[in-house]
Amino acid sequence: MTIKVLYIVRGVSGSGKSTLCKEILKDEGAEEGTILSTDDYFMKKDQYVFDPKKLGVAHEWNQDRAEKAIKEGKTPILIDNTNTTRWEAKPYVQMALKAKYEVKIRETTTPWAKNAEILAKKNVHKVPLEAIRRMLDRWEDDYTVERILKSKAPKRHRKQQHHHKKKNNKGVPDMIQAVITNKSNITPHMKNMFPDTFGHHATIAFKPSEAFYKKLLGCGLAEGDPIDLHVDAHVSSASFGVETLRLTHLSAPKQNGMTIICANKVPHVTLSIHKQKGRKPVDSNKLLSMSFNDKKEETLNNVVIPATLTFVNW
Repeated sequence: MTIKVLYIVRGVSGSGKSTLCKEILKDEGAEEGTILSTDDYFMKKDQYVFDPKKLGVAHEWNQDRAEKAIKEGKTPILIDNTNTTRWEAKPYVQMALKAKYEVKIRETTTPWAKNAEILAKKNVHKVPLEAIRRMLDRWEDDYTVERILKSKAPKRHRKQQHHHKKKNNKGVPDMIQAVITNKSNITPHMKNMFPDTFGHHATIAFKPSEAFYKKLLGCGLAEGDPIDLHVDAHVSSASFGVETLRLTHLSAPKQNGMTIICANKVPHVTLSIHKQKGRKPVDSNKLLSMSFNDKKEETLNNVVIPATLTFVNW
């Protein structure tokens, strides 16, 4: 089973992002990876011709390329931008999580990574010293998937950030999920029984009503907030072709462990399914509500899996 990964690679111009990308590919054991940089938009006949007026268009162009690579299932995908602020990475992270990719963040650590004078001399695109200093001034630490999802773009950049985020007429998301951002949290509980593995999220609501959506927001929750998944059993059926984790409930640690309302009759995380049997992740509901001759249930005590509240739109 291959876990698909998207990397957010960040670093100021001249800090060694290209070298870091090569190291990531080596670590992944991948001969080739899909490296996507907004700078590619400005390459004209092997020359870098930057036009600040086209920067917004260039970012949308690169996001389109990322969306295409994700739809094609390529891995690993490396987003090779400066990514100085969290909101710049948000469209990529949202696309990746929606497609069940694991998101990892890597940052350049060269001795000169934060030295403006050296960076100005080393960067191949001849970015001037003052521009380098502005990048460093914008640099945000505590750069995590959770913080990225909660970030908001400055008003002048809102169109760029929401290029891939469509809303329905009432502004209600198509799906509300608790997304597992680190798959190592569920690996110990997975048997990998079937060819296709989906360990990724717990669905809180599919096609939620406007009332349900407002009720969730009324509890003080927002997209990107941490969510805990409380597991009580590993349930599987070889004949049916589904493996899942049953949840007792979902809670929000930020809201003092408040239990989160869930539209699913039996909250769960689909671990793996048998596509040749025609199974889909939604079939976990059938497994948990119906009896099968070979249905197995292994009790799990005090298992809590961290996740993140995410709104999915398509």
